[in-house]
Amino acid sequence: MLTKALPYSPLHRRWIGKMSTVLAANEDTLRLIKKMGRSDVRLQFDNGVGTDYLAKGPRRFKPDAGAVRLVWVGRILPRKALPMALDALAKVRHDWMLTIVGNGLAETTVRQMIAERGLSERVHWAGRRLTWEEVRAAYLEHDALLFTSLRETSGVQLLEAMALGLPVITLDLHGARDVVPEEAGIKVPVTTPAEVVCGLAAAIDRFASLSVDKKMRCLVRAGSSPEPTPGPRGRLRLSFCTGSLWGGNVKAKSGEIDASERNNDATIPGSSDGRVLWSLGLLHYLPGGPR
Repeated sequence: MLTKALPYSPLHRRWIGKMSTVLAANEDTLRLIKKMGRSDVRLQFDNGVGTDYLAKGPRRFKPDAGAVRLVWVGRILPRKALPMALDALAKVRHDWMLTIVGNGLAETTVRQMIAERGLSERVHWAGRRLTWEEVRAAYLEHDALLFTSLRETSGVQLLEAMALGLPVITLDLHGARDVVPEEAGIKVPVTTPAEVVCGLAAAIDRFASLSVDKKMRCLVRAGSSPEPTPGPRGRLRLSFCTGSLWGGNVKAKSGEIDASERNNDATIPGSSDGRVLWSLGLLHYLPGGPR
């Protein structure tokens, strides 16, 4: 509701109008910013993985391999919707197992969350933050990424998984809608909470039912690299805000980044001495909430 009201907020329209350049990290945010009067907003993806992260070779699925192995990666925050993922798994008909990779809540809270749904025997969680090498190994040991974030600029987990040829089961929302190719996974429409839970369960069952050939086609599509979006060059002056703009508690911050480290193929006009709003989906998530 608050997001829909942003285009009508004089504060936000005035704030965004002062920026010399506005960049949005996904199509949802781009459309929102255009409604706020900035038709010149440009799409700029904000995540990436290095070539050294790519899989060394193709993944192989085996016929009758048993339970479908799912991995959920991210900080355990409300907007990441781990409880929704667990609710969906409780409805899945096929045999499955889930590995949770991440932290963010007290261990007792997470364990209780799993136990209340009767899933303790099939959900595995280390109870700690894993290292970069351990996360990469987890992707390689599973059959698909289950990504349930309700508010996500783009989701680097999506790129990490697809860089390793891992199919994705996710919501058709925000960055996931833009990043995941149609044939690289299954995207569930976002409607009501009950329908989304059932949709995720059906998507997992659908994936588990796929033949080895169809799963391999998902791997090939997931492993194909999307075309990079040219980034800015030089040093950019950034202006951004933290805190709740709606509550009036606004703290303006500014800083510089060396954009030449990101991409040297494009220059943003007027950015060398002006102010730039690097959106990264920020407006889509206001007010409040951890990012």
